[in-house]
Amino acid sequence: PLKEPGGAPPLSISLDNVGHTDRALGDWGAARAAFEEGLEIARRLPKHPDYRDLPARFEQRLRGRESD
Repeated sequence: PLKEPGGAPPLSISLDNVGHTDRALGDWGAARAAFEEGLEIARRLPKHPDYRDLPARFEQRLRGRESD
């Protein structure tokens, strides 16, 4: 379990950024891997208002219907 909320959300957000970069470079496979890893982390975050939208954000990215 993630016990240090300050560490996981930034990692999750960093993976989101990596996914965006990979996608912009035309590497959807790498982007998908980053988004999937970010989603996995986001789903394990404590139930907190600051984190509640992270899983949905990654699910949206993986569906390809992004809203930046």
